[in-house]
Amino acid sequence: MRIPESVPWVSTGKTLGSGGQAVVHLVTSRDESNDKKYALKVLKNVNSQQAKERFSREIEVVKGLNSPLIAKIIDHSEPEDEFQYYTMEYYEGARTLANIIYSGLNPFYCNTQKCLALFKKLVLCIQVCEQANPRIVHRDINPKNILVLNDNTIRLIDFGICQIQDGQILTLIDEDVGTRNYTAPECEAGNDSIIGVHSDLYSAAKVLWSTITSQHAFARERPVFENRSMKVMFPQDTLPQHLDTIFENTIRSDVANRISTTLKMLELISEVEYLVERNYPPLSEVGKRCPSCGRASIGEFPQGHSVFGNPNPRGIKSLLCAICGFGFVRDINKLRYNYSKFLNAE
Repeated sequence: MRIPESVPWVSTGKTLGSGGQAVVHLVTSRDESNDKKYALKVLKNVNSQQAKERFSREIEVVKGLNSPLIAKIIDHSEPEDEFQYYTMEYYEGARTLANIIYSGLNPFYCNTQKCLALFKKLVLCIQVCEQANPRIVHRDINPKNILVLNDNTIRLIDFGICQIQDGQILTLIDEDVGTRNYTAPECEAGNDSIIGVHSDLYSAAKVLWSTITSQHAFARERPVFENRSMKVMFPQDTLPQHLDTIFENTIRSDVANRISTTLKMLELISEVEYLVERNYPPLSEVGKRCPSCGRASIGEFPQGHSVFGNPNPRGIKSLLCAICGFGFVRDINKLRYNYSKFLNAE
């Protein structure tokens, strides 16, 4: 591709990436002598008015998002220009999350704490969009659109199909948008559910699932609660099962069953982090080990009725640790109910 001389950027001959609508080149400035590199995104189909309008809107959106978590625009074309482009910061050594987790050497694999830390950064990216005026929904959050830098910070990229929540939508009516299997159902053609922050949180949770499993996401919601659950994927490790709480509140077909704000999601992440850092058992493992000494030596408390009441109320079990002697009661019905909410989620 030839860059017009009127544009203040020179190609290095290296292509960083290419998609259906645009191609990204590694460039240097015509005016700089330090050889600093940048990423130049060029619109392919300049003959399409809709493509040009979408590209111009993408420029305006990214320019308005002042956050270290989102790649900054350095320079850009004007809507009437024949050569449509914008120039972004370039991060030497940065890799897409997709490149990392599908490489066969995924440092996030089965590492619950590390995955939670990355997921939290992604939710903070979504929060920047949520707090923008007007509010922005990315609609294409997937591992290819997340850059991981050498210092483990991230940058969210590619706002080409974002929606501005002021009634303006950049896509054709009934046009599918986003990356298959990561996009929320309401972003698909023919779905009339409201698109919002919950849509990006849905996609972010699918990214979380891919990050910890090193696998591409599944098409629908049920697998994460059945044959792709953390208990199935990691039968020998209980810590990933704490992520079920996040999936239960995000990867749901019904928008009403999802967390709808980043603030609530960040609160949930903090709660899950607390459980993981202190090695608390997930609900499926509760009752198998003593909450006092941690030994797998819990049994019925033969004289429990004399301590906790005679007889125990329905569903209440009195238990005793054979090692440390710790005695306690547990409401079995409440435990079963809360665990079943995840198993029956849709």
